[in-house]
Amino acid sequence: MDNSISGSVVTYAAGERLTTRGNDVDEIYIILKGRIKCMTTYGTYYLGPGSAAGLTDCYYGMYVFNYFADEDTMVKRYTVSSSTDITRVLNDQADNISIFAIMHSRHIADIIKTYLELTMKCRDVDAEYRPDSRISRWELDKFNALSSISNKTAVEFYKASLPVTIGSIYDGVRFLSTINDACSQMADRLEINVDYVEPEPEDDFIMAIEDTPAALTDTGDDFDEEFAWSQLEKSLPRILAYSEIEAEDAERFTQLMESYRIPKQQTSPSDEARQLRREISKLYYKIYYLVFCKAVNSLTTPPIISMFLNFGYMDENLLSRENSLDLYRLSLIVEKECNGKGVYTIYSWLREILWGDKEPSKNSMDMDYTETINTNKRMGKLSAKDAEAALADNDAKVRFEIENMFTSANRVVHGRSSNFCPVLTENGITRSFSASIVTAEKIISSIDAIRRKDFSAFYREIIYQNKESEIDREFIMSEVIPNVILMPVAGNEGLMWQEIEGRLKDTPARFILPIFPTINVSNILTCVTGRFRWEMCKRSQGVYWNNISEPSLTAEYCDYIQFYKKNRDLPEAAKAKIKSTLTSCRNNYREVFVHDYETWMIYESLGSFRLNKIARHILFTYCPFSKEFRDRLSDNPMVKEMFSGGNKTFMTKLKHIDLVISQLERKNLPVPKELVDYKNFLQM
Repeated sequence: MDNSISGSVVTYAAGERLTTRGNDVDEIYIILKGRIKCMTTYGTYYLGPGSAAGLTDCYYGMYVFNYFADEDTMVKRYTVSSSTDITRVLNDQADNISIFAIMHSRHIADIIKTYLELTMKCRDVDAEYRPDSRISRWELDKFNALSSISNKTAVEFYKASLPVTIGSIYDGVRFLSTINDACSQMADRLEINVDYVEPEPEDDFIMAIEDTPAALTDTGDDFDEEFAWSQLEKSLPRILAYSEIEAEDAERFTQLMESYRIPKQQTSPSDEARQLRREISKLYYKIYYLVFCKAVNSLTTPPIISMFLNFGYMDENLLSRENSLDLYRLSLIVEKECNGKGVYTIYSWLREILWGDKEPSKNSMDMDYTETINTNKRMGKLSAKDAEAALADNDAKVRFEIENMFTSANRVVHGRSSNFCPVLTENGITRSFSASIVTAEKIISSIDAIRRKDFSAFYREIIYQNKESEIDREFIMSEVIPNVILMPVAGNEGLMWQEIEGRLKDTPARFILPIFPTINVSNILTCVTGRFRWEMCKRSQGVYWNNISEPSLTAEYCDYIQFYKKNRDLPEAAKAKIKSTLTSCRNNYREVFVHDYETWMIYESLGSFRLNKIARHILFTYCPFSKEFRDRLSDNPMVKEMFSGGNKTFMTKLKHIDLVISQLERKNLPVPKELVDYKNFLQM
């Protein structure tokens, strides 16, 4: 068998593109003259004579960089089909391999520098952040040391043995693939995309809806800062007095807050600090309930009470004067700006429950209020009379919501449970409150951006009946936009609390977000939508949710993740990436799907391909893009074949509904609007 390979000398003009990131690898380039620019999401790098472009990409099976000729560049171009061709290329370059190995080690050192910088940036955002576990300190030191060896010593070493040199380069290629994954993940986390070409404003999904409404920053000429500050002085005793909490509890809470004002107590992992934060949290929710009950029955609400109920503010000593006054301004408009069209602050949400317009959320046992009361009745904890009274007691429903959903969700969306405390502080705040606050407009716009791409995201199957049209039972899809509840906390996580209300499929899901997100709200909502899709599928499939004999989103994804090691359609680099994602997601299949769904929505929808073909096919089948985005991507070779075949699931349903409508028309029966809407949905 002939293991030789030959390349051809080609010249590229300055600015000419050699490869597109995400495309299958078919060529490797050895630079003879000039310079190549390598661009990926986390950085831009340059390769000069003696370097190779495409080695790590070949190991992946797809290009992970966009390669451009930075100036007029001459290369030796090799046609390759698999990672085994790397050795053949290196053997063909045996005379120059020592120079090649030196340049390769320097390229690795450049990316290590980026890796360390990104790690520090991630830790600035989240002190508990830990990078990819596959990268060890000794490996970083090893490759940095290799790049710093003098040229003379390196040339002598690499010339000594061709197999050793090829093996060393292979080690570098494997390490580079791992560190590239880590840098890409951190870039996603930090919302960095160096080689991303920003589309027109109406298509911008990644940075969507981040402008601050004028109402939040325009304080007007009549805003009196000195008066506002006088209202904020001694906030804690004022809030405690307003709550009318027992004197003993008020005194204890004051003592706890005095300790909490010490900065290290707010983040320290010590047992003493954790116990302090737990005690504060326990009394905080008791105070919250008392303040809520008084405020909801008052004609007017003092600004510091609104700040407490909506933002978690309690003490001006825990914030700068500037941030305290910023919150004061927001308290004057929060009712208008942060509520409406299915969006609620926690205060307005609890008010809806008290007024009987909403039912409490499920508890940690996945039981709603009615189920909890009936269970207690069956167990003899409540008499029939007491159970009946409890079902009509809206005040008890408010307490149930605070003790279950509020206390749990507040901690989760904060994102750092180890140092969580519900009292608002400067800790973790990277922007002004006016700039970061989530308004109803931001939420609605972000959800609309999701629907523009994943048009079926919030549709669910329901049974439709219509006696006039002689329709006894027809399954159609109906869209129900979720309710979004804003927790009074700064945080970086979102939560899909429940996918429906009670047992009714046509009721809205409940998404929960921090009112002051520290990362892009669109990205948070994308992840939450991914979790919603997973849980909605589980509910629809019942006990068959992970049974591949009943194909569904969850069943196919579970099968794909469970058996990825044996999947011959996946290259080794893709398998390594799945393993890394599984580790970071703690072997939670749902979170692996959410990770891929986020990539699908944010990057793949814009032609920046990062998923392997198995994951991409499952997402296309169950979370297809709208026609608008399919048309944009239809000429791309990565998805052209998949898109041209259409979505078979939707095509089958469209054929069925066309038949139903034709039968109604033949019988001269009215065609219900619901069926027409369903047909339009299938054609989106």
